[in-house]
Amino acid sequence: MVILHHGSYSISDGVGPWIRPFTRFFYYYGELGVQVFFAISGLLICSRLIQEHADRSRVSLRDFYVRRAYRILPPMMGFLGIVGALGAVGIVTIKLGQWLSCVFLYANYRPGGTWTLGHFWTLSLEEHFYLTWPFLFAFLGPRKTLPVTILLALGVGVWRGVNIAYSLHPFDLTHATVRTDTMCDGLLYGAVMALLLARPGIRERLMRVMRPVMFYVLLGVYIGTFLPMPPVPFLGPGLSILRAMVLPMLLATTLLNPRSLVSRVLELGVLRYVGRLSYSLYLYQQLFFVWHGLGSPFLTPIQSFPLNFVCAFACAAGSYYLIEKPAIRAGYRRVEVLRGS
Repeated sequence: MVILHHGSYSISDGVGPWIRPFTRFFYYYGELGVQVFFAISGLLICSRLIQEHADRSRVSLRDFYVRRAYRILPPMMGFLGIVGALGAVGIVTIKLGQWLSCVFLYANYRPGGTWTLGHFWTLSLEEHFYLTWPFLFAFLGPRKTLPVTILLALGVGVWRGVNIAYSLHPFDLTHATVRTDTMCDGLLYGAVMALLLARPGIRERLMRVMRPVMFYVLLGVYIGTFLPMPPVPFLGPGLSILRAMVLPMLLATTLLNPRSLVSRVLELGVLRYVGRLSYSLYLYQQLFFVWHGLGSPFLTPIQSFPLNFVCAFACAAGSYYLIEKPAIRAGYRRVEVLRGS
């Protein structure tokens, strides 16, 4: 969704006018893929912490952060190193302050910037979640963490609405929708769903309710939140909270119904492979998928369809096999060494 959002112009230019209704749709709505990413990430990370707590009756934050560091930082620093080198020789335009904000993970609190590094607001937000929420889980445990996480998620949604309604933010309006304090509810609701699924009684009730047809019902609700609405005060913020809640429910329907049509489609080999490449693909796609006027004259051929797809997937595969997989293995070996000592 994000690639089709960023690549909408290049696809239209390369394929022809007949495809513009398709690309126009993703131009307006493809960025919602980021919200799906948040929901998946919150659910996945929380599920792994829950499993570790169930296996060992506790959570080792040291082990968690070692694994996360080896998983996330090597591919990220590899990308930033390449972009920094391209910027130093003038092939792409980047700002030193923005590059540093990506290195130190505060990009979503820095106004302005250039296209090539614009996607790091999402990575910064996710890292802020990793650096805070696991402490809550380790301190409270799975049962007590659930109500606190629900309250936090609701609070973030309300705070976002107040920020937008009363301009209570230090930068321009868009920063009310990229900052961690106003946007982390997507991750928190993913964690809430993981905590609910971990309780046998609640999981059984959800299995009775979340039948395969519920995926389409929830998808209809999600789409319905984007339909024209009357100008009712605070309706917009309320709908944004509803969207953040619905996405983890959509994920739950696929988890609880592995034989459903949607689940089987998501398990297709090509989609599983894209899933494995997804982190590196998200890092590198910003180099190759650009809107009109934001590309580099030095990179025009590889920022045009279809070469942009080929180059983005080639870079992602290179990063995955040469950096990600070895780093992940090194992270698990490091954890074993630390446990042994």
